[in-house]
Amino acid sequence: MKLKTKLMTLLVVAGAMLGAWADDDTYCVIDLSGGPTAASYPLSFMAEPPEGGFCHVTFDENFEGGSTTNMSVSSTGKILANAPSVSMRTGWRFVGWFTAPEGGEQVSADTLPTDGATYYAHWAEVSCDKVQLWEDGPYWATINIGAEEPWESGYYFWWGDTIGYRRDGSSWVASDGSASGFSFSWENVPTYDKSVYELQSEGWVVSQGGTYVLAPEHDAAQAQWGGGWRMPTVQDLNDLCYYKCDWIWTTTNGVNGYLVRGKGEYSSASIFLPCTGYGSGYYREVFSSQGYYWSSVPASSSYNAGGLGLSSESQRHRVYFRALRRDSHPSCSRLCRYVRFGDAG
Repeated sequence: MKLKTKLMTLLVVAGAMLGAWADDDTYCVIDLSGGPTAASYPLSFMAEPPEGGFCHVTFDENFEGGSTTNMSVSSTGKILANAPSVSMRTGWRFVGWFTAPEGGEQVSADTLPTDGATYYAHWAEVSCDKVQLWEDGPYWATINIGAEEPWESGYYFWWGDTIGYRRDGSSWVASDGSASGFSFSWENVPTYDKSVYELQSEGWVVSQGGTYVLAPEHDAAQAQWGGGWRMPTVQDLNDLCYYKCDWIWTTTNGVNGYLVRGKGEYSSASIFLPCTGYGSGYYREVFSSQGYYWSSVPASSSYNAGGLGLSSESQRHRVYFRALRRDSHPSCSRLCRYVRFGDAG
């Protein structure tokens, strides 16, 4: 796209931006913050120059090896709408952007930018207990990814997703800050409508012991928590659901769910699985009456992935394969919250 050579209006704002009308009557913004030695200058286009001009701000990931991003944003725009996504930091949970490296005020959805300001990412180290519920069985986390207490939802994931989304008021917000107002809809889920062959050819799944499972880089437990953590297989869920544990319907801190307790010498070990609903488009459905949890395993012969379903109706719990096709459920209820994770050792 060429800039107009006649009657060009140039604006320099805070020494960082050059604005000009382009030949298609859109307003071109050239970011000069990289200095005169920059190899190239980022361009962005808008219908009109922003009211009030621009602010030059910096986003600092605030850990050794983390990145720093310089931006020029509209002075009347909201900071979080312009914030970059943060790096995946294994073993740490992104808390939000703050005005100081330690302490400071957290940036909210209504915060306006301040020219020259630096916003710092704050992190919380993941701390999770694990319990073994039967002899030679895997270890299970006592909380969900993104949660701090056993009854909390934590993050909601589509199958193969490693970022996760939390509920913020009436919106889905990505855990890394990359998206606000996310919709659990078909077009936002790249693993939908794909056979196992397609999933394998695209690198989503790998063969492990004769069974296809999500590749490590697409296993949210490994990506988020690292170490020996992994998503459960369908066999793990079958053992948990039908053979190795007692299930007790209960309410914890106002949230319905199941206390899953080991048997015999493992009867003192338990986890709580809350019914925290599922993501459907922009909404969260059937909170406190149903719960859905993914496994890492796709069905070998159809467009499905294994999961665990909980329901307050008749206090049911079962393992089954949930459809991964558009025609299976147009409201996208198949995009469910994440399951507990088995620890490899």
